[in-house]
Amino acid sequence: MDFLVELYDKETGKRLSGDDTQTRITILDEDSPGVIGFEVTNLSVSKNAETLDITLKRTKGSDGKISCNLNTEKLNKEEESEMNAKSNIDFSPLKDYPVVFDSGEISKTVQITLLNSDGVDGEKTAPADEEEEITEKMFKIILSKPGSENFKISSKNVCIVTILQESDADAALVREKVLL
Repeated sequence: MDFLVELYDKETGKRLSGDDTQTRITILDEDSPGVIGFEVTNLSVSKNAETLDITLKRTKGSDGKISCNLNTEKLNKEEESEMNAKSNIDFSPLKDYPVVFDSGEISKTVQITLLNSDGVDGEKTAPADEEEEITEKMFKIILSKPGSENFKISSKNVCIVTILQESDADAALVREKVLL
């Protein structure tokens, strides 16, 4: 939006002469929709935990309502590794899970359900060779933008989750910030 400001003589009502008696004012809307990314891009959690809270942050603006999608997948799609946590056995999967930020909202938390090591249908996830015990399983959560919404996805668009396969029932959730 822009407009002109002009100086006038108070008594005559005529515009004053000179180069410095008129100026154009432009108002810029500096608040943009912003950039969405994960607050933490690397998390560790005990296999005994029931849920995992993932926080998304909206930075560099918060104008308007915007949304993004979350998807979970194996850490390494190409490889069938014991290190890959399995959907519906180690965690409940998310597929195009919508996360909506209202105008002015800068933080959202999404809860992911973790499943015990026996899986939902009793399938054991422990290795066949007990001497080679797995100490962790991993999966990733990926942030994506639906459609053509006018905002950006941060370079912090992937969160790696490590499920620690320790037997200690009191193991606490450990959060590690990874600075990119």
